[in-house]
Amino acid sequence: MISIKKKHGIKDVAREAGVSAQTVSNYFHRRSVVSPNTQMNIQKAIKKLNYTPNIFARGLRGTKTRTVGVAIPEIANPFYSDILDGLEKIATRRGYTLIVSCNSYNKNKLQRDLDVLSNHVDGIVVCTFTVEDEKISHYLAKGIPIVAIDIKVENDLIPSVEIDNYQTVYICIQYLINCGHRNIYFFSEPLLLPMFHDRLNGYLDCLKRNNLPIEPDKIIIEEGLKVQKTEATYRKLSCLIDAMNFPSALFATSDLMAIGAMKALVEKHINIPEQVSLIGLDNILLSEYSQPPLTTIDYPKREMGHKGMTMLIDYIDGKPVEKKRILLKTQIIERKSVINIKI
Repeated sequence: MISIKKKHGIKDVAREAGVSAQTVSNYFHRRSVVSPNTQMNIQKAIKKLNYTPNIFARGLRGTKTRTVGVAIPEIANPFYSDILDGLEKIATRRGYTLIVSCNSYNKNKLQRDLDVLSNHVDGIVVCTFTVEDEKISHYLAKGIPIVAIDIKVENDLIPSVEIDNYQTVYICIQYLINCGHRNIYFFSEPLLLPMFHDRLNGYLDCLKRNNLPIEPDKIIIEEGLKVQKTEATYRKLSCLIDAMNFPSALFATSDLMAIGAMKALVEKHINIPEQVSLIGLDNILLSEYSQPPLTTIDYPKREMGHKGMTMLIDYIDGKPVEKKRILLKTQIIERKSVINIKI
């Protein structure tokens, strides 16, 4: 017969220590009001009973849980791994633990995750997805601070850490044009967010201002590029290669897309960068080790995490948020996947 060991609660600890349950609660949350002798008795009781405090139960009673919820769209994408790394380092330094949810760009899943998190954490970070203003206001009214990372927040309702996506892509396309490229393809995930529209507009406006034609068949915006960036780009470009004019250039809104494009080009014996130049957006670790090494845009992912978590914990602690919208700088990292055909 299997014996199931009883899980002790805060009342058991109080009984063992000879104090009230409120005193044990104070020990966890306001230790300075508990005398040293009482603290010692409570510590002995905790050790004897092997008691582990339930952070979620504490959250339901309105006290701090020292946890922060993070909602991301993709858990396997190294872009979000870097953001999470930045978030986690600041959270750990300031005594917080992360609880991460992944929504796969599903708005209903995101909403369910946020509803659950808002009942159990001290604050929430939302990455690369928007939440309806009404819901945001509801969470704020519950006393749950929210910070947006990699989201264009247009109504000033919550603080954000982001980049200027329009200017970043504009500069990138201008770089390709300055290298002599005229056949420039644009690969993007669906335009679900304002920042994705900004990227497309940066591409279109740069072509216009350089008196280059806008050709719809060079603008590839596909549902599959949302979460299957590498595989979907590989499949799509494999079908497009025969109709391409060389030399061409391809801008992808993710390094993972550019790496998928590389595979398709190599299989068709298309030389990179002599026949097709490639440039990505993210500067994930893999981009430096692709063949050839990928020219890309350095996206300040870890810095986004650092600044976003610092902002959120300051918000939780009641400190004023000095700047509600932080725009971080990007830069082109030149490697070997773009050729200057003017030389």
